[in-house]
Amino acid sequence: MNKEGLFAHFSGATAKRYESLIEAFGTMDQAWMENKHALKRIGWKDELIHAFFLFKQSVDESKIEFDLHKKNIELIPYSSAKYPNQLKDLYDPPICLFVRGNIPDLQVSSVVVGPRRCSSYAKSILPNFIDTLAQYQIPVVSGLAYGIDALAHSRCIEQSGTTVAVLPGGVDQQSVQPKQHQRLAQSIIDSGGALVSEFPPGAEVFAHSFPKRNRIVAALSPLTLVVEAGKKSGSLITAQVAVDLHRDVAAIPQDIRSKNSAGVHRLIQQGAHLVHSPKDILNLLGVTPSKCEKSQKKLPPTDAKQHAIYELIPQHRSIHIDELRREYAGNKAEVTMLVSMLEMGGYITHQGVMCYVRKY
Repeated sequence: MNKEGLFAHFSGATAKRYESLIEAFGTMDQAWMENKHALKRIGWKDELIHAFFLFKQSVDESKIEFDLHKKNIELIPYSSAKYPNQLKDLYDPPICLFVRGNIPDLQVSSVVVGPRRCSSYAKSILPNFIDTLAQYQIPVVSGLAYGIDALAHSRCIEQSGTTVAVLPGGVDQQSVQPKQHQRLAQSIIDSGGALVSEFPPGAEVFAHSFPKRNRIVAALSPLTLVVEAGKKSGSLITAQVAVDLHRDVAAIPQDIRSKNSAGVHRLIQQGAHLVHSPKDILNLLGVTPSKCEKSQKKLPPTDAKQHAIYELIPQHRSIHIDELRREYAGNKAEVTMLVSMLEMGGYITHQGVMCYVRKY
């Protein structure tokens, strides 16, 4: 069995320790053959050396290999040509990847992240962005968590797109976390995407597993889109890794009264791209919108409240927002929010002085 994959099963395995072995001995196969004195010479502590040799004596290589094969898990070591080059930009790249499914070409792709408890606003605008990414066959990368992650994966699959989920634990079906997303995980694979992790099958998930997962999410794509984020959102960790790797970070502006606005607006203040529509994402990725896009008839919004406002807006003349407020049985703030969602979704156009016209 590949020794990098075997080393990943060792509880003391880290990128730094892996690097020290490669620098000293050239390959993991050679490092595996070295004695305790050789490991001590490269700076390993006695306790770590003792634990490593106990691991080597007790580990059942054939059982691990059989288990990976049985669960259809591909092992991609750092030294493999299939290892994503973009992960090598990390200061602590994964020693290897455990993969179920097929990792698509991610040179032009987008990370989509946000909070587990996302707002109705986020739920309503997210499909517009995911639909565009799917339309242009741009893979979506996220973390299979509750909220925005799951919504992004699900919508991408519904729109016949490709999506990759990076997990904080094992990629085998029984280890997928949260367990409520095990069916979604299988759908990701069935639709041509992949589950990816640096952790071996059956690995237990700890608090530190999530930021480790997030760094891989950020590194895989050239762009990270933050849909929503509170002050302490894990999405900000992903965004910071992307910044450190000189990747683009984009953020969707929020209602300042929302608890999920603080993190997003801070990102924008710090230089993240303010995203107003899916076309902004295409521009950041260097993708030219199709010339025939304008001639394609867009389906009306599926959200009931958005659809009600949409039906009140004429196609061949503009209507002032005050008139919409009078005709729609809702409060002023709600109408303003719904109109903003329709504009961001590409359903209506702002003609100036708070007047709007329908596109389709």
